[in-house]
Amino acid sequence: MYYLAWTMLAIRARDRTSNSLKPRGVLETIHSASDVQCGRPQFALDSAAASSGTIIVKVGRNGKEYTLHTELLKQHSGYFRGALSHDWKETVDGIIPLTDVETDLFDMFVDWIYQGTISTPFDKTGPLIKVKMRHQCYFLADRLLAVGMKDALMDDIFRLYEQTGYGFCPSGSEITDVFAKLTEMDPLVKLYVDIWHTTGGPEQGETPIINDMKNLPKEFLVLLAKIFTVGEGRKVGQ
Repeated sequence: MYYLAWTMLAIRARDRTSNSLKPRGVLETIHSASDVQCGRPQFALDSAAASSGTIIVKVGRNGKEYTLHTELLKQHSGYFRGALSHDWKETVDGIIPLTDVETDLFDMFVDWIYQGTISTPFDKTGPLIKVKMRHQCYFLADRLLAVGMKDALMDDIFRLYEQTGYGFCPSGSEITDVFAKLTEMDPLVKLYVDIWHTTGGPEQGETPIINDMKNLPKEFLVLLAKIFTVGEGRKVGQ
């Protein structure tokens, strides 16, 4: 689905160049795109997972405890599949610690494995915060090897970009995070490079934030330069 989105992005880039695309209000459109169901339909907890055992996952600095079905964790996360398939001390004790993970982000993971939805916690209502939450949750999904959730978040992030009239652009700090935590071949890395190419970088009012360029990862600038050098003759996804 992402490659279709990439093709659409290239088409919109040409439209933008000819001034035929007029971005809508960013805040309004991001708000309307948040808390949507992504990737797969809602589902009831199947009998196999419901009859499986449970394990406690302690999350965050304060060790908030989640009692979760082991089969469901193994079904949706390569990390938990490995943890629950070997004689890890944590598994033997019946507790898996994730003390460096934010509970709000883990809540989103739990919603995903039980309901098949990507949703933002109720107290995180600002539209730009919702975008940031999805950005951070993508890192957690990558860490937990939750491939289905990564795909759903990828589609959701692109949907937000599309519904803002292609006016949303990740900040310099978000680009830095992406290159620090993901591989260069990750779809989110490629999408963010293309968004910068399409939009010309983030803007504050009508003035581009040139200072953001000074702190961007060298790898990002190389990829961006390749796009400008090759231009629209490059193949989609390269």
